[in-house]
Amino acid sequence: MQPQEFLWIGVGGAAGAVARALVIVAGDRLELPRLAATFTVNMLGSFCLGVMAAWLLRQVPTPLPARPLVVIGFLGAFTTFSTLALELVELARGEQMGAAVAYGGLTMGCGVAMILLGQTLIRA
Repeated sequence: MQPQEFLWIGVGGAAGAVARALVIVAGDRLELPRLAATFTVNMLGSFCLGVMAAWLLRQVPTPLPARPLVVIGFLGAFTTFSTLALELVELARGEQMGAAVAYGGLTMGCGVAMILLGQTLIRA
């Protein structure tokens, strides 16, 4: 990895973290459960990752360093596997094992579907 790529990762990561916080704030203002905000960022991030993966595989020329800026930086900071894991543990500890299994399965299944959707839209 080139030294300037670390700068792009940092810029993308800062933007992704702010975008994630904005989604959480919006969810709070709409009085949605925190799980909804986590699910939303993970689905948006999965869709965008699918788009970017298909786009980068097409080797579309771009003046921006798309992989370090968008894929590693922005989407890496925007999506949140660790928060998902924490929420699953909290549901399980709260004796909501069925909800934990359903939420985990729904998140993984929908995340894969969103990546496929993003890739399909770009390849079409």
